[in-house]
Amino acid sequence: CLWLESLHVGSVRRKMRVSSFVLTATLVLDQCTRAQSFGFDLLAGREKCFVEEDIDAGVLVVGDYAVSESRPGNPRMPINLKVKDARGKVVYTRENLYEGKFAFTTESEGDITACFKNNGPPRYKMPRRVKVKVRHGLEAQDYEQALKQDDISDLQRQLVEVEDLTKSIVHDLKRSKDFEEQMRDLSELICGRIVWFGIFTLLVLVAASVVQTRWLESYMRKHKMI
Repeated sequence: CLWLESLHVGSVRRKMRVSSFVLTATLVLDQCTRAQSFGFDLLAGREKCFVEEDIDAGVLVVGDYAVSESRPGNPRMPINLKVKDARGKVVYTRENLYEGKFAFTTESEGDITACFKNNGPPRYKMPRRVKVKVRHGLEAQDYEQALKQDDISDLQRQLVEVEDLTKSIVHDLKRSKDFEEQMRDLSELICGRIVWFGIFTLLVLVAASVVQTRWLESYMRKHKMI
């Protein structure tokens, strides 16, 4: 019995270690696939904008950007950045930027828009390279910094990260459920209107048939055809 009990305990511990490894790997892969950067060339006199869609209210948004240096001998081509929230309010702006970061918490649900503008003379067709990385929600949390500031262990940091991930999943599931209910209500509303439209169409056709039948009968009687 003792041998069987120790074997069972060992099996449970192995399963817990495997589950912890799988969960940690899932977290790492999730962060790697979500926090992706992109870059583009911005010509003089041009403006390019990108949109982060459907961000909830009260969510932390963090963005990193870097702009390549102008080549020696080229005209001055300053790059300006303007970030707007879902209401169109400017939450961050900076002129003649090279490298930096912006961070803010959304006040309302919607899309976030960031626009980069090259203020160089349009006659010079010389681009500057812009690199951007935007993170929001769980992706924007800096757990390594929290580990240093709060003097917590790596295990505690992982537990906090798992807790935040769980809250994020529950929130996403709630949003999906709310969206499903909205779609169901909209579908029922459309179906009801289609039914009433079909009934109305049928009544119009019946009324038109009755009118045509009476008119045809009257015409035939008038011409003594019947």
